[in-house]
Amino acid sequence: MQKMKSSQAKAVVKRPPGRPRGEETKTLHVRISAKLHEQLEIISFATRRSTADIIRASLDRYVQQHGDLVSAVALARDGAAPGLSQADAEHWERLQLEHDENVDND
Repeated sequence: MQKMKSSQAKAVVKRPPGRPRGEETKTLHVRISAKLHEQLEIISFATRRSTADIIRASLDRYVQQHGDLVSAVALARDGAAPGLSQADAEHWERLQLEHDENVDND
């Protein structure tokens, strides 16, 4: 058996199991149509990005597009929005969710 020279020795780095530490994340399970899944897989293949990365980017853009609503609801929940009560904020949130569901079903 041949001994390894010190320059050939590889350092063994033990890493803790799981994902690297960083921003707290949550897992979201979503049911999508087979057609949408196929389209997502095609985009994933063509762009060499994971489907999770594509979905995260899409959700980020969607939330940015609705930034005013997010801000208004957040302010109302904190009681900092004059003229927009907690009930009003929840009402607008429900309307937005219903709108989104209707758009998704069309």
